[in-house]
Parts: sequence; C-alpha cells; structure tokens
Amino acid sequence: MRLINHRYENRHLLSSFIETHIPSSYSIFIQLFSGNMDLRVIQSVLDEIALKLPNAVLIGATTAGEIMNGSMQSNEIILAFSLFDTTDIKSRYFSCADFESGVLAACELLSERSKACIAFGEGLHGDSESFLRGFASIRDDIIVAGGNAGDDLTFTHTAIMHNDTVYERGIVIVVLESDCLQVHNNYSLNWTSIGKEMVVTRADKNIIYEIEGRPVKEVYAHYLGPDAVSMLPASAVEFPFIKVCDGVRIARSMIGQNKKGGFVYAGHFENGDKVRFAIGNIEEVLNHASDIRESVASRPVEATYIYSCSVRKMFLQEELNYEFSLINEIAPTAGFFTYGEFFHSPHGNQLLNITTTALSLSESDTLNRFEPSKGIRNVPHTMLKSLTQLVNITQNELDENIKILDQYKMVLDQSSIVSKTNAKGIITYANDAFCAISGYSREELIGHPHNIGRHPDNPKKLYKDLWRTIKSGKVWKETFKNITKDGHDYYVKSVIAPIFDEEGKIIEYISARNDVTELVKQEKIIQRQLRDPLTGLKNRTALFNDLESGGSEITLMLLNIDRFSTVNDYFGYENGDSLLKNFAQHLLETMPHEYLYRISGDEFAIICIDRKFDEILRDQMFEHINKLENFKYNVAGNDISITITGGIAHATYSDVYNLAHMAFKEAKEKQAKLIFFNDNTALTEKTRNNIWMINKIKSAIEDDRIVPYFQGIVDNTTRRIVKYEALIRLVEKDGTVLSPFWFLEHAKKSKLYDKLTRIMIQKTFDVFEQNNYEFSLNLTVQDIVSDETREFLYQILESSPAAERLVFEIVESEGIVNYEVVVEFIHTVKGFGCKIAIDDFGTGYSNFSYLSKLDVDYIKIDGSLIKNINQDDDHLFTVESILFFANRKGIQTIAEFVEDEAIFAKMVELGIDYSQGYLFSIPKPTI
Repeated sequence: MRLINHRYENRHLLSSFIETHIPSSYSIFIQLFSGNMDLRVIQSVLDEIALKLPNAVLIGATTAGEIMNGSMQSNEIILAFSLFDTTDIKSRYFSCADFESGVLAACELLSERSKACIAFGEGLHGDSESFLRGFASIRDDIIVAGGNAGDDLTFTHTAIMHNDTVYERGIVIVVLESDCLQVHNNYSLNWTSIGKEMVVTRADKNIIYEIEGRPVKEVYAHYLGPDAVSMLPASAVEFPFIKVCDGVRIARSMIGQNKKGGFVYAGHFENGDKVRFAIGNIEEVLNHASDIRESVASRPVEATYIYSCSVRKMFLQEELNYEFSLINEIAPTAGFFTYGEFFHSPHGNQLLNITTTALSLSESDTLNRFEPSKGIRNVPHTMLKSLTQLVNITQNELDENIKILDQYKMVLDQSSIVSKTNAKGIITYANDAFCAISGYSREELIGHPHNIGRHPDNPKKLYKDLWRTIKSGKVWKETFKNITKDGHDYYVKSVIAPIFDEEGKIIEYISARNDVTELVKQEKIIQRQLRDPLTGLKNRTALFNDLESGGSEITLMLLNIDRFSTVNDYFGYENGDSLLKNFAQHLLETMPHEYLYRISGDEFAIICIDRKFDEILRDQMFEHINKLENFKYNVAGNDISITITGGIAHATYSDVYNLAHMAFKEAKEKQAKLIFFNDNTALTEKTRNNIWMINKIKSAIEDDRIVPYFQGIVDNTTRRIVKYEALIRLVEKDGTVLSPFWFLEHAKKSKLYDKLTRIMIQKTFDVFEQNNYEFSLNLTVQDIVSDETREFLYQILESSPAAERLVFEIVESEGIVNYEVVVEFIHTVKGFGCKIAIDDFGTGYSNFSYLSKLDVDYIKIDGSLIKNINQDDDHLFTVESILFFANRKGIQTIAEFVEDEAIFAKMVELGIDYSQGYLFSIPKPTI
C-alpha cells in the first residue's frame, strides 16, 4: 500500500494531482481533513473527487488542525490518499452516534476478514463513546481509530463527510478488510498525575456532579483556586482528570458546565471511577516522544494515520512537530487534531483526550529500515518537574499520616449512621443519617442522653452489657431494635467504641450503625420456612433445630395417620387437608405442653419437655393416642375415626430421631399402635446392622476404597464449567459405589469421620495439583474444631501449589456454634489464598446474623429451595431474600440441584452467579 498526501488549493490542481498520482486501478481510501470551515468549499472538493474517483471511499472531518507528512498544518484542507493492493474498503454513515448505532455498525459491516476501522464523529452533539461501546459489545477485538471532528477550539460547529456528502450530525465509519493487512495502534499521553486520588461518586455519562460526596465545583475550587473556577472551562483545560481503564491511562478534559452544577467532560465517567488531576509538562512529553516511534517501528508499516488531541496542540504548540516528525521517519503520515481520539485497548475501544494516537498499516511483512534523526531531543530539567515531584511525595506522606485517624475510620467504615457522646452518654454530634432514621432533628438530639431512641422491648441487660464493655475500653457490637420519634421500630447493627486522650482516658464515645431493618424482615421470611403453612405447627426443619437445643437426652415420639391416602382418594385432597388441620388442632388440645411438629404429609412429631422416661410417660403416651383415635373428625359432613401408628425413643439429640424412626418403622411392620425403641430388643438387631456398616467403612479405608468424585460448577453467564466440588464416595469390593447418604452418618458416630476427611483432602489435592481449576471441599464444624484435621490441612496448604484455588464449603446444615474457632480457621486458610462458601444455605440452620460475622465468599443455596422454585412462591421469596443479603454483602451465589433448563433460566433471571446440578454435570471419578 501507499499513502500520498495533497494540500488542496483549487479544483484544477486537485484534478491534475489525481490524474498524475492516483491510479484508479487501486482500492482507494481517502481521508479529508479540513481546517477550512466553509462547507461550500468542502462540498466542491467532494464533488471533484466523486467525479475523478467514483469508486473511491472517502470519509472526512473538520479539524482543530491538520497533520501532513509529520508536520502540523492550520486552516488547510488535506487529502490523504491510501492506495491498497489487497485490501477491500466498506463504509457507512450513521445519523446518530449512540450505543445502538455502534451495535448496528459491527453487525452489518464486520466479517472474518475485517482488520481495522477508522471512524470520524461529529464533535459537539453526538455520543461517540457510547458508539464505541456498542461496537465493542459485538466485537471487542477490532481496532477502531479516528476521532471526533473539531472546529479550531471555537466549539460552535463541526462536520463530517462521507463520499460526496457533508453531514452536521452523526458518525461515519470505514472497515478495512484483507487477508494480509497488518494493523497496530499506539498512543502517547505523558501528562503527569498530581495530588491525591479521588473517587467519582455521582456521574451521568460525560457529566460529573460529585467527587467523594462533594460538589465537583467545590473540588476544583479547593485544588485549583477560586480564580480558576471563575474562568472555567478555559482555566481547567490543561488540568484534566486521569483515570485508568482497561490498562490505559485516559485523560478527560473539562469542556463546559450545565445548569445543574455538573461539569461536562470530553468523555464518560462511571460512579466509582478513581481520578487524579494531571498537568502537562513539555519536558516530560518531549523526552518520551521517541517511545511511540520505537513502538511503531517494531512492526511492518507503510503508512500511519495520526489522530491527536486539540488540547495537546494548544499546550505543546510547535513542539508537537517533533513527536510527529519521529513517526514520519518510519513511513508517511496524515491525520488531524480532534475533539477526542479513538483507541483500541486490550478489551475494547476507548475515547481518549490529550493524546496522540497512531494507526499503522502495512500490506507487506517487511520491517522498515529508517535513519533516526541525529540524537534524541532532551529538554533541560525544569522547575515544574521538581514541583510535581514535591507535591506528589508530600501527598503520599500525608496519606500515610492520615492513618492516625483509624480509630474513627474503624467505626465509620462499618456504618453511615454516626453519633458521638461525651463520657456521660450525652449526644454531642449526630449526622444527617441519624436524624433521618430516628425522626429527630439535630437540635432535638444534641445535648440529650443517647437513650432517646431506646426501645422498651429491649432487656435492661443489653444496656448494662453495653456500658460495662465500653467503659472498660473495649468496642461493643450488637444488633438490636430502636424506636423512632413517631413510634416506629427499626433495627440497627451498632458498633460503639471509646475514644482516648493522650493519657489513655476515655473522653468520648463514637457510635456507627447500619440500618438492617430490611434484612431483619427478610430473615423473618426465612423463619416462615420453619412453619407448616397448612396446620401452623412447626415443620421438619424446626424439629431438627429444636432437637439440637434439647439437651443431652430427650424423648421423641413420631406419629403417622394410618391409610391417610385413602381419605385423599375418597374425599378429595381439600377434605384431606381439612382432616390434617383438625388433627393438628386436636393434637394441640390433647398435648398442650409439648413441642408439636408436622414433619411430612401425614406424619407428626412430639418432643416431650422436661419429662422422665418412665412408666408414667409410657402410659400417658398410650392415653394420648387413644384420645386422638377416639375423637370424631368431620370430613365432608361425615364423622370419621382414624388409627395412628407411632414410635418413641429416649436418647441423645443426635441419635433420638433415627431411633424413634426405627421404632416407628417397626410399629408399621408389626401393625402395632406404638413401639418404644428402648423397650424393644428386636430393634437392637438393627443396631447391629449399624455396626456392620461401620466395619464396611473400616474395610474401605484399609483397602483404599474411599475416593473423591467430582461435579462441575458452571458460570451462569457462559454455561461453562469453571470449578468442581469434590464429593466423597465408598467403593464396595464388588465395585458398587455408595454415596455418603449410606455411610457418612455412621462414620461420624464411630470416630471414623476424621479419617475420611483426611483421605478426601489428600486425594483431592493430588488431582487438582495437576490442573488449574478452582475446587471445593466440604468441611463440617466437626472437621474445623478437630485439632488433628486442622493441622493436617494446614500442612498441605503450606506446601501445595493448589492452595489458592481451594474453596472450603462449610456444611451449613450442621449449624455453627463455636464461632471463635470457625472465625480463626477462616482467617488462617484465607492467609493461604483459600475461599469460604456456606453450603446448603436456606434451610436447616440458615441464619443471616451468623453469616454476617463470617468472612464468606460464596453462598450455596440449598437444592430443596431450587428444585421447586418455579412452582413454590415461598421458595422463590426465600431465594430472593438470600440474594438480597448476598448482594448487599458482596457475596457470590451458587445454586444447587439445577436439574433442567427451566430452573437454569430462573437462576439466570435472578442473577445467581453459578449453577451446579445434573443439567450440566454428574459426579464422576475424573474431571
């Protein structure tokens, strides 16, 4: 290819130039850069080119200056003719520069042969940055170069051109397609960041309203001075903001103000962007001018298009010719000064300011040989560079010294509702958030005791503990209920800390709180899952909660309505439900002092409270069953009687359910009304079977038949497996594979469980040290509190390269009681790079309060909630509550039991991050 430039003087000379230098046999791409703002003259040029080169593709823009053969021009019309041998050219004009047009451009113009794009946008009214984002949303690998049209810094009128037409709105784009065209882009900024890093807290596209909660005008006045603010935007053009996006330092120049107090910039900002002021230092820019030349020269190049910022020209003036001349030493150049340059970063295209960008092209594979200009230009050291160094070093030292305020920051970082009291508890400060949530004005709060919002439902012990803690110099944390001025309840998670003087005496207290009222309401939704909606009794989950808190030994009775399915079949399900409700009500009347549960369709459970397991209790249980059977239940206008089968056991809470269930099953088999496990020798035979299973586990350990299986976990955005969960399996001697359902509980009761855990840990690490996948291991609280298991695990983590890819899934169904040990464990393993997940969350021992105390990375939502989520609104509400909490805490979520496409679609709709289930992966012994 060749690049041939022409400075336009008149139509006759242009015609002669084309006839002499531009053969029509080439594929011709023309760029028109016009510093002449007379659109009639521009149209005349377009007409002449259309007449002479009807098959050429032309795009153009008005400018803030032109670039030709490495030299700046002003108020000229420059024509850059690119003659290609093997490259095809497509172009299109869009009347609106926005995201949708960017998407459309990529969809309609790009192909597998597309190598690069050049786009010119109208400079004052369009949103070319959104156009670039829309384009990159379809193809983020294609370079888009070019920039926004200018008008020599008058900011009144810009235009773009496409073939034989001038447009005063929109954007025009050219696509270069080839099998051999080489393209690469470079940029040079070298503006020096200065001062502290600040966070944009309120922005809307290219308008900033607030920085770190302060109006943007105040920030400029503070750092640049009130005189500079009075002359905006001209006074701030040379002090752009610098942010880093996709690895590229991006400058944003201020170009105006709006009526709402916002400052308008030549490019977008997002809330959360980190920015610093920057200054232009001619010494710094020119001393690095050769960097872009070296980058351009490192690859084949036959022509380079330069698109440089008008502010850069205004600041560097003629000195900028040095930068351009270095690039022109390698190959011919052409371009213009823009109101924003387009540049391709690693993952998309960016709108830049104050930069020089270069797009280099070559249809050849040959590197250019060039003679660099003699000596690199070194600008003498200036006072500005020293001053910049002084300011930045001083700022860094100031940032370090601010750490002395960590006592305040520790509290304020945890909450936005802030107040201070003196040592006697009298309020001396209340922020706006405190006034808003309490309903009191600042005048009503200051000077009054802090108990002004105390709720009468809170026990006095709470406040005694509070004062005892903070007076001893410690920090007090708790979640409790307060009351507003108008009598409404609200919940706060509160942190109160003493503040000390130089002598170590407490001089005041500072309190910071989070409003957790909504979270408490969401947790109440979870608590609804502990109630059976039909009968109002507690449900199966609540039963196991209560068993755990029931003491060392407890008596449990399980009851079943015999042949209940017959009632449903004969009278219908509605009348069957009515019978269950009547039965539950009569159960309450018959046994008012016991804990009552409906644990499945026609099964109920009773925990006998504070009762000895003796003959009196046995007789009473038979009496209660007789009353339940003798009662007449009205079903569909008919009085019917029922019969009941039950099983009773007295044992420790960890064993009692299994034993009562064995007694119940025995009663069913023997057609007995009630069987007491403790009195039935036949049931001991089943205990022997338990021993048989324990021996089977021991044999599997000795023969190395305890193995991990692996189930994939997919990223919901890609449907690709990105991590695996390791699941324990027991392989019998005949090859049969047993899931943990059959043997894990036996192992826990026989002190073999720790051995199984260590086997799983070692074998899982052996597998994942051979790949790069993230993987997870299940741990129970029993594992965590085991000194031997912990030490074994820590030794592996210290030596294994896979440690930083490990996720520990704490099995949530067991609950977490010993927080201190668990918190210490989490802190230790995170030191090795591990992550933490809470497994089976949403049932069992689900509790937001304990979760908030743990440093958790993932929540795995229990499969019982997921598998029926499309049919059960309560399950949906529960999952939404969990997601609400997780999103507020920044915790990622994983859905279990994702078995079909409908469930997976729901997971994606809800915004759950990962899915696990048979839809994507079944557990298997290899990855």
